[in-house]
Amino acid sequence: MALGLFVYNLYLFLFGILSVPVMIARAIKKEKHVIKLPVPNRETPRTIWVLAESAGEVILAQTLITAFDRRRPDTQWLIITTTNSGYRMAQKLLGDFYVAYLPVDFPMMVKTLIKRFNPVCLLMIENFFWPNLLRQTAIHHIATAVVNARISDRVIRRNRFFRSLFRRMAQQVEQFYLQTETAKHDYLNLGVNTERLIVTGDLRFDRVLARSTQKQTEASLEKFGFSPDQRLVVAGSTHRGEESIILQAFERIKQVYPACRLLLAPRHLERLEEVGALLQNRGFHYQLFSKMQHGQDDVILLDTTGDLATLYGIAYLSIVGGSFVDGIGGHNILEPAAQGSPVFYGPYIEDFVAPHEVLSRAGIGFMVTNADELAEGCLRLLRDPSARKQIGSQAQQLMAEQRGVAAKMADAIHNRLSLVR
Repeated sequence: MALGLFVYNLYLFLFGILSVPVMIARAIKKEKHVIKLPVPNRETPRTIWVLAESAGEVILAQTLITAFDRRRPDTQWLIITTTNSGYRMAQKLLGDFYVAYLPVDFPMMVKTLIKRFNPVCLLMIENFFWPNLLRQTAIHHIATAVVNARISDRVIRRNRFFRSLFRRMAQQVEQFYLQTETAKHDYLNLGVNTERLIVTGDLRFDRVLARSTQKQTEASLEKFGFSPDQRLVVAGSTHRGEESIILQAFERIKQVYPACRLLLAPRHLERLEEVGALLQNRGFHYQLFSKMQHGQDDVILLDTTGDLATLYGIAYLSIVGGSFVDGIGGHNILEPAAQGSPVFYGPYIEDFVAPHEVLSRAGIGFMVTNADELAEGCLRLLRDPSARKQIGSQAQQLMAEQRGVAAKMADAIHNRLSLVR
């Protein structure tokens, strides 16, 4: 532990020499939150920290805080985030609470925040590889827990050098509120005692939109210019290298169902020109979603934000990107499932293992490894509308059963952690 912590802090020191001047320059020029710390309300003695690294974790934090706040409205919340996108999301969703930016696990930054807020509890969303933060919480007798906990292969690979430090940190956390039984097995292998492991489910089940009604679906079809007899395939949140796989599968689908249309939604809108060129090179006629006419172009390219979740509601089939190429971890496969759409995705979904296990077990989500498997899976459901309809009904029932994770987690934290000194 001591050697691992020394090496870790040496790395932070060298990183700081290079990065701190850059962060200060950015703070002065644009990102002023880099050096700005909030001032707590001393009249509210009970403060709970929430460490939510990026925007996705901040969204989950909001879900948990809302459920917990109903139980302890006298709590003062401090949200710590480590990325610019996370900070902006925290200001948007949790602006009524205290938000601080802590991009690096520097000991002095951690000590400053502890001295300023004197928290009674630290809740870390999914990730706990913060050695100095955990060390200081132990010194100051601050209760700690990891919520929505999991261990991805990427985390294990990334921390292989610090394996002994990683195991020791796991021992320092008082409670783990886990997504799945598989995650519990992983933590048991790290030597964590079983009484500190509680399987509560995945907070993301509480974040998805409720399924659209038939009336809403028909209104969306009319609004977006699709006729009910067209079989729309929605491929959302795609990355470079994934569009080629999806288009290869779509070419096979078009041979059997010429009227089928594809709505393609790149994860990053700055790639629209690149994806448009790819479509043209493969011989597809396409139009931008924002300028779509009631034509018959094979592909619609989504060039707006905020519409994808609604479009999943009119999809006959859905494909979720970030999962066909390594290094991303997948994107939210629950969104289309919540709308009653069968969902296909690739094998690289380490960030969504829990939803995959639930959806695949229920026959709603389908992992495929290449374009041929994707095409075969889509064609199977296109040929069998009754199976597609049954999946939609199962999805609606399943999502209703899975909701309530935030309340369950808030109850567990409230009951099992010592939040009052």
